[in-house]
Amino acid sequence: MTASIALGIAVDDTLHFLAFFRRTVNQPGTSRFSAVLSAYQHCGVAMIQTSVSCGIGLMVYAFSDFVPTSRFAILMAILLLLALLGDLLLLPALLLSPAGRFFAPRSSRHSIEVMPVQH
Repeated sequence: MTASIALGIAVDDTLHFLAFFRRTVNQPGTSRFSAVLSAYQHCGVAMIQTSVSCGIGLMVYAFSDFVPTSRFAILMAILLLLALLGDLLLLPALLLSPAGRFFAPRSSRHSIEVMPVQH
């Protein structure tokens, strides 16, 4: 149950980052690298603030005498931290990898893949 709740909270940061990345990369002449930097500048601080505030808010329950509640709070804080690290480190790496071309504008996506045929 803890993992599904943490995933539900963490996916919000991912969607914000991806939405801003997609909006930026669809502008003419914008590379994926500059779109990632722009998404960091626009969403990075907010992602950190929301994850830290949710984690600190849940840590109040870590001092509970009821063991399941205490463990739930600790696991949630750890999972939120790991999700934040994934959003700040792994997501941009994936967007800059060859898999990130699927987020490029449709008109340039196919032109990148076209290879000249040598006769």
